Amino acid sequence: MRKIIAIQFLLMLVFGGQANAAASADPDAPIYTAVGPIHVQISTKNCGLRNISVSASLQHFGPEKTARITGFIPKINSLLFLYISDYAAKRAGKEINNHSILKIIQGTADKVLGKGYVSEALISSVMQN
Repeated sequence: MRKIIAIQFLLMLVFGGQANAAASADPDAPIYTAVGPIHVQISTKNCGLRNISVSASLQHFGPEKTARITGFIPKINSLLFLYISDYAAKRAGKEINNHSILKIIQGTADKVLGKGYVSEALISSVMQN
C-alpha cells in the first residue's frame, strides 16, 4: 500500500511540475505554426524537371490565434503550391530568390487570414535542384 501511495505521489509531483512550468511560460512569446513542406516540379527546356521544396513557419502572438491558423493551413498550403509554381515557372532556368518566396508566403497568409494576423513568415528551408 505504501508503494502505491509513493508512486502516485511521484506521478503527481512529475506531472504537476510540468503543468506549472507550462503555466509560467511567457505569454508574450511568439508562437510558430509550420507551413508545408511545399514540393513543386517544373519542366525546363534544357534540364528536364526542376524540383523545389519550401518549408516555412508563420509567427504570431497569442494562443487564441493558433486554432484559426491551424485550421487554415490546408488552404494556405494549396495556395502556396499554386503561387510558388507560378513564380518558379516564370523564373525557369534561373535561381529562386528566397526573399521573393518569403513575400509570397507572407502575402498568402495575409490574404487567407487577414492582414496583420500573422506578424512574420519565416523560411525554414528552400531546396532546389
